[in-house]
Amino acid sequence: MLHWELEAIDWNSFHITAPENVTSTTFPSMCVWFACVNLVSFVGTVSSVLLLYVILNNQSLRSGCGILIAHLLFQELITCSVHYMLFSLKVFLRRLDVLWLDDCQISPVFFVIVIHAGNWSSCFLACNRLVATVFPSAYEACMTTKMTVTMIVGSWIIGALCNIPPLFGYGLRFVASHLGTCEIIRFPGMVFSLIAAMGAYIPITLLGIMHITIYMRIRFRWLCDAGNHSAAGCDSVVWKKRLRRRIMIARMLFASFIWYCLCFLPVPVLLAVRPDMYFGNDLVLLWSRFLLLCGYAANPLIFIAMNSQYCEAVVGLLKPAVGREIFQKTENHRDRHSIVE
Repeated sequence: MLHWELEAIDWNSFHITAPENVTSTTFPSMCVWFACVNLVSFVGTVSSVLLLYVILNNQSLRSGCGILIAHLLFQELITCSVHYMLFSLKVFLRRLDVLWLDDCQISPVFFVIVIHAGNWSSCFLACNRLVATVFPSAYEACMTTKMTVTMIVGSWIIGALCNIPPLFGYGLRFVASHLGTCEIIRFPGMVFSLIAAMGAYIPITLLGIMHITIYMRIRFRWLCDAGNHSAAGCDSVVWKKRLRRRIMIARMLFASFIWYCLCFLPVPVLLAVRPDMYFGNDLVLLWSRFLLLCGYAANPLIFIAMNSQYCEAVVGLLKPAVGREIFQKTENHRDRHSIVE
């Protein structure tokens, strides 16, 4: 990573030029990349809008962690529909030598704020599910409406605080590259490491710990709080239904976390092991950004696929008659086979 002194650079006219040995993109490969990015962005946008609509218009889906899930979907909607579509358009127009306003001062900082806020939103959502699964008797007392609002606002506050230093020239700076992307110039010192830790690595680590704890709780069927629920209470229909929903959401979020790690971790690993490959090949850099996009765009699809309530609501929205039939069959199946024994 390059290091620069602030006094030695005119930031208003500074650009990262292509290294002499860089492997540039051909026009056909750029067209394929551009089409793939916009296709995935479109799918992520549509699925996020559909899922947001059914959650916000269904009282039962809004209860519990529904609002936190909707908030996370909103952040991913911004990422897919705004940032990546504009990002791909900017890169494609630069490849055609079309003039574009090089805004690498405000827009990338706003994008990173959304990403960091999304990381903490996922962390707070996992905390909500941890209480619901491990401490079910304390869930209603702890996870109140006030706590939900605090988690939502807190995620944006943390995301914003993590990115205040770059606005004043501390830690890092975004500059325009020969591809039309906004790349990071890291300054000496600990500020950049603190930003990366607070915005990404700490929430992702906490997220993994909580998801593993939830998984272990479900795996060994520690589903009843022995101190507060009798055996009869645990066998009740209401209790089973509540546990069934919590298990389904926990599995859905765990699958989403695994997918996010598969899409997020290759880039920092590549930067640590082979930075020359990342910065020396335009295709590697661009397709690594596409991999990050897949981590966000696939999230609503994972939610729909692994949550029968979301699936039924979306299908019912698109095809009301088919949705009612699926819902009836699912309810009949649940009556015969309970997930919680």
